[in-house]
Amino acid sequence: EISFKPLATSGMTLSSGMILIGQRSSHVSSYPNFYEMVPSGSIDCSACHEGVIDLREQLIKELSEEAGIHASFLEQSEGWSLIYDVAGECYEVVARLRVKEFISSSPKHFSEGEYRSLIWLPKEEFEKHLIQHLDHYVPLTKHLYSRWKDLI
Repeated sequence: EISFKPLATSGMTLSSGMILIGQRSSHVSSYPNFYEMVPSGSIDCSACHEGVIDLREQLIKELSEEAGIHASFLEQSEGWSLIYDVAGECYEVVARLRVKEFISSSPKHFSEGEYRSLIWLPKEEFEKHLIQHLDHYVPLTKHLYSRWKDLI
């Protein structure tokens, strides 16, 4: 018997010492209404070229689709790692994305889509938010933050 595990991609998007987080919509299949770092998503066929998956391209595509941040704003991608997400039962290719200053003074709210809202938080505010809503954060986000918080 062959057991397949899905492959997904997630990132920590940083800009001027701030972290981009989103609250997932109530209608999504996994972790509805939970908070997570943006972007996050599955790997689709468009990232595959001649049998090779361009993981960076896929992560940038997710960032554009979910947050409206175009690839031209990307300054650096770093910290590429492969993690097995026990809770989600899938492998995640993860990275930190540093983007040019792209900060809105207010959160973005959506009526449809994967996220209900997106917000940029300074590291200190993110930590407070994480503690206040600890039971409503996607486990992968908590793990990545614990590993990368000193690199923000």
